[in-house]
Amino acid sequence: MSSHSTVKTAQILGIFFPLLIIYFLSNLSYAVEAQDEKSVTNIGAIIDVNSRIGKQQKAAMEVAAENFNNQSETHELKLLFRDSGRDPFIAAYAAEHLMKEEKVQVIIGMDTWQEAVTVADVVKSKNLSDGQVVPVISFAAPTITPPLILRIWPFLIRMGSDVTAQMDCIGDIVSTYYWKRVVVIYEDDGYGGGIGRLALLSETLRNVGAKIEYRIVVPRLSESTDPYWDKVAKQFELSNVQSRVFIVLQSSLPTVTGLFKVAKKMGLVGADSAWIITESIASLLDPQGNHDMEGTLGIKTYYNRSTTTYASFQKKFRTKYSDEDDSKPGIYALRAYDIISIITKAMSTRTTNSLHESITERLSNYNGSSGKMQLKGGEVLLDSPRFRIINIVDGKTDKELNFWTPGFGFHQRLVNVSGTYRSSDDVGNVTWPGNITQRRRPSKGWAMPTDEKIMKIAIPTQNSPFIIVRGEDPPDGFCIELFNMVVENLTHLYSLPHKFLKFEDNFSELIERVYDKVTTSSVLENDGPGGNGPWRARGSHLSKKKNYINSSTPPSHYYGRSRALLRKRLRFRRPENDAVSVRLPRLVLVALLLSLVQMGRVFKVSALKFSKWCEIVRLN
Repeated sequence: MSSHSTVKTAQILGIFFPLLIIYFLSNLSYAVEAQDEKSVTNIGAIIDVNSRIGKQQKAAMEVAAENFNNQSETHELKLLFRDSGRDPFIAAYAAEHLMKEEKVQVIIGMDTWQEAVTVADVVKSKNLSDGQVVPVISFAAPTITPPLILRIWPFLIRMGSDVTAQMDCIGDIVSTYYWKRVVVIYEDDGYGGGIGRLALLSETLRNVGAKIEYRIVVPRLSESTDPYWDKVAKQFELSNVQSRVFIVLQSSLPTVTGLFKVAKKMGLVGADSAWIITESIASLLDPQGNHDMEGTLGIKTYYNRSTTTYASFQKKFRTKYSDEDDSKPGIYALRAYDIISIITKAMSTRTTNSLHESITERLSNYNGSSGKMQLKGGEVLLDSPRFRIINIVDGKTDKELNFWTPGFGFHQRLVNVSGTYRSSDDVGNVTWPGNITQRRRPSKGWAMPTDEKIMKIAIPTQNSPFIIVRGEDPPDGFCIELFNMVVENLTHLYSLPHKFLKFEDNFSELIERVYDKVTTSSVLENDGPGGNGPWRARGSHLSKKKNYINSSTPPSHYYGRSRALLRKRLRFRRPENDAVSVRLPRLVLVALLLSLVQMGRVFKVSALKFSKWCEIVRLN
């Protein structure tokens, strides 16, 4: 019985098994045919694949492409990556190869404007010869937009950071701490990329009453053992530069890393110094940071990290980008993810329009992971750029300070800006170089005088009731004693080498020279032996003199608010060397006030007596 059933089962399997094979083969062929029917779009991506930003961009674009390919049944997106190494010529060659060999329909990437321009020129010539439009989407934008850029490259879409807003943010930081002079550092990329940023920063600083005192330009250096670092170190010998506020505008990661090593070795990353880096540099840094950059302030574009979209993207992003523990996608990764998402949506909804037109329509008003954006004049702009100030502490970049918004300034919480109200908040609880906290005191941002360059203090010898000057003896008096007492109490913070110089002119002349922040060899003369004699005025009034030179220690560099007071004091000039004319207006004013008071008393007493007399007359 059992043998009969076994034979019967084998016969049934012999009949159905070939049918199952035929069924699976037919389904497989159908799936292959369906796969072949998908419309494939090749996208060329030209990035710096070895940099931190490039690795994040690559991972973000792969996540966006996989999301689209898994959901779409009719379209497929294929990413073709090429490494440019931030070299414009390599980027141009890669663009030409992608268009000729890979037949790409869109080219994205280019982290520098020089790369974007060279790629756009290659694509322009190809578009003219083939009669088709291949859009180019760049992650960089020019610092100052040329007026005819749309006529030259109408297919070029710029999706970069708002450099003007960054310079305004740096200007507000400088203004908050009343710094008057700064030192600017930038890397020379060989194409003049830092000149535009330097011009914007100079204009911004001028608007807040500051200026660039010194510039340090360094070449691109890849190794810390490069012998050129010795020449860079010589540029940091700032014996004649008072400012200790350093602003790094642009630099590659190897160069900025070596830069801070040199600066720290020379004692410029310590107490009373301040360092500020832009977003392009802050995004290059590893989250673990760099101990040589202790106390540095950085700028980063703010984006919302509390949405479900960001949480889902971050989870997939970590599977692609595993170079860091607990890695978080930065603004450059979010922009790369957004642009691939925009391309995929344009592909899905495109009918008769070209891909370039569909992309521009999507970008006209798009709310992505990096923020709400719109396309204006070929440039993708955020509705309201917001920055977050970061502070490198213990070698890490995860300390976040206050927000900054154009026209509003710094604020502790993210708020909706409206009207012309200006916030009164500051940068936040900063830890400065030298482990000096904001609560103790902010960084001075300037160097104290040294033994080679001491502070010179002018002592007026005429009409000075609180200063006593007798011949060649050191000056004495209440003001001198008070000054010495203050200096003694400051010795635990810093030293103040100084010397007193006698000034043989009236006090108004001295005040005006302090306000004008100038001295002149044709007006002041040092007659004493060894250069310690009195200052004497020669010639006519100071305002008629020329050939001014900058003073070595302008007081307004230390006291930012003294200009208005000095100007108010100098509004009315007194005749020189005329003590009676100086005191006479004050005596007249005092006499006039006393007369008015006395007249008021007489009028009051007379009024009381008159009212009393009227009452007596009425009673009688």
